[in-house]
Amino acid sequence: MDVCLEMPEILLEFAPQLAIPGAGGQLEKAIEVAYQQSVVQQQQRRNNNDPGGSALTINGLCPACEDCFALRHPTFGDYDEANVACGYVIGNGAGLGPHTRACPIFDYLMWFLSSQSDWLPRKHHAYLLKGMKDWAMWLWHGRDTDSDYDGTAAGALSDWMTNCDPEQQTHKELPADATADLFSRIEYSRKLLDLPECSQELVDRFIAERIIEGWFEASEHRSRRRARC
Repeated sequence: MDVCLEMPEILLEFAPQLAIPGAGGQLEKAIEVAYQQSVVQQQQRRNNNDPGGSALTINGLCPACEDCFALRHPTFGDYDEANVACGYVIGNGAGLGPHTRACPIFDYLMWFLSSQSDWLPRKHHAYLLKGMKDWAMWLWHGRDTDSDYDGTAAGALSDWMTNCDPEQQTHKELPADATADLFSRIEYSRKLLDLPECSQELVDRFIAERIIEGWFEASEHRSRRRARC
């Protein structure tokens, strides 16, 4: 506790949910003090037209606070949704800092679609869910070391999504094997996380949120960015 009170920003790298206003418990005051200091420092950077980190924000300015405090800021530090979701799931170290992911990214996505995540403030939930869709790193590729999922159609959805013709990307009906893979993977998540919904309800929510369409849109966006480079 002494260490957490001394360095709350390090704690938030491992437990980002504590940055949400009111969620810090007995660490709330220490987190708030560190957050306010971060806001002041970042405002000074903005005043000096410092462009550092501007590629991560929605307004092209340097962030309004350090990334570990994004969930505390009223506009999420102006970080875009994908960056906030990425930090929430795997940490903000960009591979160099704490790596905090506890299970495959797809399982986090299913948690956001389940009522288990209803404790999150609605604004935070919406921002993080959109970020999960924009980040588009949830797709699994069959049986791998990332999880114990071993459905009979494992990998069929990935194969279809990565190889289908662009004109098929808005097609409402998935191939039968891809549909079976999606259902089985969602059922695996439901059991792993003990989600209260039935598998079909989670499938319906997944489809209603246009998760697959979001993946195609994010892939197209990344391709355009690479082309410009």
